[in-house]
Amino acid sequence: MAAKKAPASVRARPGKGRARAAKKTGAARKKAARRAEPRPLLADHAQVRSLREDLASVEFGEALQRSAMEWSYVLRNRRRWADREASREEQAERSRALLDHLGIEPERMRAIASAGLVEVSVPFVAEDVGWEARVFPWEYALSGATRAVRRGVPLTVVRHLDRLGRRSPRPRSSVERLLFVEAAPCGLRAGYNFDSERKLVQSNLGLAAGGVRILEDPTRLELEQAVKELAPDVVHLTGFDTHQGLTELGLQDGDEAFDGILLREAGGKPDPVAALDLARLVNAAQAKPFLVACNLFDSAARTAALCVAEGARAAVGFQDRFDDSLTELFFAHFYRELPRLDWNEHRAFLVAWNELRNAPQGLAGTGVVLWSSRSIRETPEIGAAEVDGRPRARAAPPGRKPRAAARTLAPGPGAET
Repeated sequence: MAAKKAPASVRARPGKGRARAAKKTGAARKKAARRAEPRPLLADHAQVRSLREDLASVEFGEALQRSAMEWSYVLRNRRRWADREASREEQAERSRALLDHLGIEPERMRAIASAGLVEVSVPFVAEDVGWEARVFPWEYALSGATRAVRRGVPLTVVRHLDRLGRRSPRPRSSVERLLFVEAAPCGLRAGYNFDSERKLVQSNLGLAAGGVRILEDPTRLELEQAVKELAPDVVHLTGFDTHQGLTELGLQDGDEAFDGILLREAGGKPDPVAALDLARLVNAAQAKPFLVACNLFDSAARTAALCVAEGARAAVGFQDRFDDSLTELFFAHFYRELPRLDWNEHRAFLVAWNELRNAPQGLAGTGVVLWSSRSIRETPEIGAAEVDGRPRARAAPPGRKPRAAARTLAPGPGAET
C-alpha cells in the first residue's frame, strides 16, 4: 500500500530537511570540538587528560609534595627492585594506592589505562610554585598503577606545561640551526667522545655543516652569546649534569646538588649552573628554540620543564639515570622522525618511544620525558598506530661510541612500564 502524503502544511520544503541535518551535524561537530579542547587549568591543579577527555585532576599541596619527594627517592633506588617481578608488582600496587590517595579514583584509572596516550598538564606560575607537579614521576606512577588493568597494552605519558596565556612558538616548516653543547669541563672529558653523538643528531635532522655550531665546555657568557648570535632552532645539551659532574670531581655528594648542568668558569674552575639559569641561557635569543634536548641525568623535572617555561616550544629530559645505549636509540629515532613528521614533537616522541619499547633490551621503565608548551589536543594528526606502538620494520639507527661506563646504568622511570 502506498504511503500517504503528509498534509501540505507540514511537508518539508525542498532541501530544508537536508539543511536542518547539515545544521545539526555542524552543531554536533562544534560540540565535539569544544569537548576536545583543553579546559582552562586551575593554577593549583595538574590535569590528566587524553586526546578526547579530561580524566583526572590532582591538587598541588603537601600531599603531592611528600609523594613527589618520596617517589623520586624510590625510583632513584630502583636497582633494588626493578629486576624482580614480585617487587615490581609491589611498587605497582603502591602506585595504585598513592594515586587513589591523591584523588584519582579506580574508575578514572581504568579510563587512563584504556587511553593509550595521556598528557599531564601542569600550569606554570613560577619555579617555586607547583614544583611538586613537575617533580612527581607521573610516567612511572600512571603506568605502574594501571599495569594490571592494561595487561601489556602500552600506555605513554607526556607532559604539557601550560604557560597560562603565553603563546607557543609558531610551528616550524623547517629547522636549520643546531647548537650542540658539550659540557665535560675540568678533566671530565677524558675518556668521553661526543663526535658520534653530534653526527647522529646532525645527520638525522638533515642539517648542513654550516647550520651547526659546537660549544665545548663553555662558560655561561659563551653559551649566552652563542645562543644570541645563532638563534638556534634546536639546542642539544650533552655531558654532565650538576649531580654527576660534582660527584665525579669529588667536590660534592651528587644528591646534595641542585639540578642543572656543569659548565666552567672563565678561570677554568667548574661552574654548576642551576636549572632556571640554564633555561634562561638557552632562551637568550629573541627567537626561542623549537626544541631543547637535555641528554643529561636528572634533567626532566626541572631543567627541561624550565626550558619550556622560559620560551622553548618543547624539551626532552631524563628523570634520573638512563642506559646510554637506550639514549642513543631514542635520540636517533626522535631526530629522524621530526623532519619526517613536519616537526611535530608529540608524534616524533611517540614513534621514538615505541622503537624503544620494542628494543630487545628489557625495560623496567624508562626515564625519558617530553615537555611541550602545546597540548596533545593541538595535535589532531596523532594516529592510532603511533599511540599503540605496533612494531615497524626499520633499519638500525646509526651508532655512537659509549661516552663512559659510568653512564651505562639501569633504565629509569618514565613514559611507560
